[in-house]
Amino acid sequence: MSFGPPFAVDCGVVRNLETRNFTMPFRNRLLIVTSLLLVFAVLSTCMVLSWWMRRSMMEQTRESGLQVAEHLARTMEFAEQIPGDMEKLLADQMVVQATIAAHLVAIAEKAGLSPQEINRHLQEITESTTLDEFWITDEKGRAYLRNMTAINFAFDSDPKKQPQAHIFFPLLEGKTNVVIQKAMRREVDDQIFKYVAVPGVDKPRIVQVGYNARLIAQMNQTLGLPRVISTLIKSPSVESIHVLDEKLKTLAFGSRASVNLTQAITVEDADMLARVVKTLQPEVRQSSGNLLVMAPILTQEKRVAGAARISMDTSGWEDQIQKSYLICVIVAAVTLVVGLITTLFLSRKLAD
Repeated sequence: MSFGPPFAVDCGVVRNLETRNFTMPFRNRLLIVTSLLLVFAVLSTCMVLSWWMRRSMMEQTRESGLQVAEHLARTMEFAEQIPGDMEKLLADQMVVQATIAAHLVAIAEKAGLSPQEINRHLQEITESTTLDEFWITDEKGRAYLRNMTAINFAFDSDPKKQPQAHIFFPLLEGKTNVVIQKAMRREVDDQIFKYVAVPGVDKPRIVQVGYNARLIAQMNQTLGLPRVISTLIKSPSVESIHVLDEKLKTLAFGSRASVNLTQAITVEDADMLARVVKTLQPEVRQSSGNLLVMAPILTQEKRVAGAARISMDTSGWEDQIQKSYLICVIVAAVTLVVGLITTLFLSRKLAD
């Protein structure tokens, strides 16, 4: 019995089956490759668009931060003038008050009021107004009329004895008609006061009025950087603002109530701010959920007045970018599935 021919026929059948089952037709391979290329095109297009959108949003946020810094620079220049202007206006009013006090004291003494009665009137004035102190002397410089009756004080011409108060003594000598002293820290209690004095109208004397400098500080607080920062913080994209001087000392700070931030400047921030002040070029650093914009603050004369550290919130547009990434993946997956289904359908149609 011969077994050769049947064995040969069986091998041919096997080879035919292998060709049918495991060799993919060219049209199927072409359709699958086309589907994969389409998926790649969709993914790459989405990724490029997302990258472009991220870069555009980053640049827009950077420009917003630089605009805030520029606005702070103009405000800071204006704020530098506020204390001086306010102090000058206050001094003019204090000259009027001291002159009125000089006339009223002369009238009161001529009417026969005792020093105790005059002092009670002075105390009523300081208790009911923003004026803090009266110091009214006799011909020798002793302040016998004053609202602070517990303190005995006499003016002296010796600058060694009275480095601050001696400048008022020339009023007793008739050498000047008004003395305006800048707001400064007092020798006796370390408080910052401003004093203005005029001579007496009835006899040689010093009529001095004094204001606690908290009034000037309140004006600066109301009109200066803190108010501007509190306004800028209301912007939804601004998390916090630091304004520092050229020595990187914090001048003003503000942050949104919903953001847990402190006034602390990190070592990395300090190094970055130092470079900004030195090079006069802004720098940007991205961190988790925010973009730090650091820019120099220059006056109109291009003098370095300080630097601004502005934390811009990027969580909103980062969420949008993450959503766009997800959409890209979904579109690519749908494209792949549709491509594969189409490939199978067409391959079967062509096979039939």
